[in-house]
Amino acid sequence: EMCIRDRQWEPDTARRGAWMLIFARNHQHAISVIELKLFCNAKFVSDGGGLAVKLVPNLADDLGVEEGQEQMLFRAANGGDRTRDKLIHLCGALIEATRIVSPTAKRIQSWFDTGAVIMEEVVLEEGLHEGPGPHPDPDPRISDLDRELATSLRMLKFVRNFLESLKGPGQYSFLSMLGYMQKACKALVRIGSIDRTEKLGQKAHRMAKEMTGWLCRVTRDLFFFQECPGEQHRTYGEQHAAFVTDSSSAVFDELQVLLECQMRVLVEQALFSGVREMNMSEKAWAGLKATVKKGTIISWLRDMPEIANKEMSVNERKEAFLESEQMPWVDKLRKKCPGQYETTGKVLQLFYGLGSEDVLSRIAQIKYCCSPVQKVRLWSDAILMAIKLIMDAMPPGTEPLGGPDLPQVALFLLCHSGEDIFVHAKLAQLFTLDYAGYDEEILALQEGGLYREVHDQYTYNAERRSIYPQMMLNYLVEGCEIIADSKFARRDRRTAVQEAWAVSEDSINSTGAEPEDALSVLVHQAARDAADRELSEQAALTLKEKQQDQRKHAATNLLPFDVWGK
Repeated sequence: EMCIRDRQWEPDTARRGAWMLIFARNHQHAISVIELKLFCNAKFVSDGGGLAVKLVPNLADDLGVEEGQEQMLFRAANGGDRTRDKLIHLCGALIEATRIVSPTAKRIQSWFDTGAVIMEEVVLEEGLHEGPGPHPDPDPRISDLDRELATSLRMLKFVRNFLESLKGPGQYSFLSMLGYMQKACKALVRIGSIDRTEKLGQKAHRMAKEMTGWLCRVTRDLFFFQECPGEQHRTYGEQHAAFVTDSSSAVFDELQVLLECQMRVLVEQALFSGVREMNMSEKAWAGLKATVKKGTIISWLRDMPEIANKEMSVNERKEAFLESEQMPWVDKLRKKCPGQYETTGKVLQLFYGLGSEDVLSRIAQIKYCCSPVQKVRLWSDAILMAIKLIMDAMPPGTEPLGGPDLPQVALFLLCHSGEDIFVHAKLAQLFTLDYAGYDEEILALQEGGLYREVHDQYTYNAERRSIYPQMMLNYLVEGCEIIADSKFARRDRRTAVQEAWAVSEDSINSTGAEPEDALSVLVHQAARDAADRELSEQAALTLKEKQQDQRKHAATNLLPFDVWGK
């Protein structure tokens, strides 16, 4: 039997430490004490057909006072559900504790929150150094951030080599998995639409989401590997090529410190950082030469008139959009804190002023990320951080903000964020799988990819915390659409939100209730869960039933012929 004791869980005082006490059955005194700052992660592993929890030690540079610390394994006494539940709770508690007190876990979190953007720029401009020895002309930023980035660059090369060793799916087995996805990326930017109501738009979504499905599959397998893949690992059957990388076993040990959402970022960087056409960073895109600029996926989307027009409309209208809209959570904040948040500027004080860690700065970083999963994670984390800051500002005991408040807060943040975010929202949506798992059926996605139950790959412990980042992304996209379709001069009392969704006041008041404000309608619409989504998507599926049979036969032949340069 075990328990975890701590002095204080708040991050600023967690340096006091956290320990795990191990007791023999029916004994009052602990027989062992484990200092958790020496460990950086906990994960499930298979143990003789049963389930076990592995406690992963810090990296060598962060071991602390007890160098040479070995990993620890906690096995279930029996295979019953009760014991299994205890292991699940133990694993969750260990992850929470080590994230706060472990120096390795803290460094990894810091890098994935901020340093990853710098690394993406270095990789894009310099490329991965493939030869032996040091880089012949290293970027000075690598020298400045060597401790934070050197390990990450080794991990990135490991993952890229692993993708190179896998065969591409179906008829593309003559390519590596990495080569197949890179060709698919280049083919994607030749499609002229991403509108899912059009045939070309459906093809674009199918190609993008099949790539995402394979990225999810590789991420899940790399995360749960218990041993380093060998030169002939046969993970998905026959290999494309031998898996060879420098110090593979040592790098594999370093990969054990990553959470699944961090592993996903690494896998996506291995693909998107290596193809200039698919670099999704606005900053990197702006600094490239004109000949390369036009080939990026950013310019590809902005060349579509419907996307360009809506992004321009969002930029022009978002500041004035909230003037006629009510924010119930703002009213609640002002009621609970009289005299403190009477102006919008004072409310905004909650969300900026902390440098790169504040809410609005996180949203601004969305444009600098080179991979879709990072854009989704930053947006969902910004909303959750904003909710926490709002609650912290109100007196203790205040009823917490609930699910219906999320789209309201999201719209407020969107209206006060930087410009040109719509393209990045649509780009993230293009590559993001539906949170309810309907994309696999609706788009007839190719077998082999992982298209469901991937919430934990988007943000830390999403499933356990009941967080669905993909759904929060919908708030961003739908919020942009509403603002773009809003009108400054309104002919009647219908609000911008009601007009955007064609919601009449008669239908709103059909039950005899008082007229709802626009944000209440927004909450009502955004809160429609999987049942409503399933109904509409099943209707679309019925209308296109005959076409789906053809797509299933063509699922392995999605790349246009001219992608090979012929």
